[in-house]
Amino acid sequence: MDTAADPALILVDKPSGWTSRKAGAIVSKAIGIRKVGHLGTLDPFATGLLPLCVGRGTRLSHFLDQSVKGYRAELVLGLETDSADCDGEVVREAPVPSFDLESLRALAVEFVGQIEQIPPVYSAVKIDGQRAYKRARRGEAVEMPPRTVRIDRFDVEVLDERRLLLEVECGPGTYIRSLGADLAKRLGTVGHLDQLRRTLVGDLTVDQAAHPEALSPDSVWSTGRLLTTLGRRLQLEVPEVAHVRHGKPLEALDSLSSLSVGRYAVFSDDEPIALIEASPTGLSILRGLPPQP
Repeated sequence: MDTAADPALILVDKPSGWTSRKAGAIVSKAIGIRKVGHLGTLDPFATGLLPLCVGRGTRLSHFLDQSVKGYRAELVLGLETDSADCDGEVVREAPVPSFDLESLRALAVEFVGQIEQIPPVYSAVKIDGQRAYKRARRGEAVEMPPRTVRIDRFDVEVLDERRLLLEVECGPGTYIRSLGADLAKRLGTVGHLDQLRRTLVGDLTVDQAAHPEALSPDSVWSTGRLLTTLGRRLQLEVPEVAHVRHGKPLEALDSLSSLSVGRYAVFSDDEPIALIEASPTGLSILRGLPPQP
């Protein structure tokens, strides 16, 4: 099947200065599909991997691994901004104490694991039903509640006496802007992110992505390619496909009776049909796919 004729997942390398919505709109227009969903947005100043599920791929987005995300960032010490990034207004300056790489890395290790983090005021977190950044832009005083996040890896390198390179792997919902500000605070100063690049979402990497205005074959995944990353490929005959698409009990199909525990990408020749799961308690259709429009 022609990948371009059945796009399901677009791996975008978002440019700095673009909103995630703008990147999605550009891709939507380029491929001629209106239905586009993000797997986690990026701040306008940030760059990097922005996976977009489109068309039939939106039915499979829930099953894509988003448990780990990777980032590379530059932290500027001595200047605090209201947004904790380079797009904000400077609200505080502080001297930068001297430090050595060994003590800096030891400090970074203390952030690894489950930690409490306060999201930036300029974030999409909802406070009393409204996005925090909208309330902050209206000049309202916003108190952000702390949340528990997971840091799997936190590596730090020194670029110069006022700039640090951060490399982070973390769980969903983690704000790298807050992590950078908290590290600066532990160093006895303040700081903000000057650059932020997402490099990883689950098994997807930014090396596979392309600029939204210059999509490449590697960055555009067909429904079939996406489905085969979610389960072991399984071929069914035409009568069996009708059985699955009508949502009938899978146990009635002899061809599925010997499946071992796991997830299966069901195909009829090259046409993706469904994602099913065999568990100790039986068989289930996790997501059925309609015929290609």
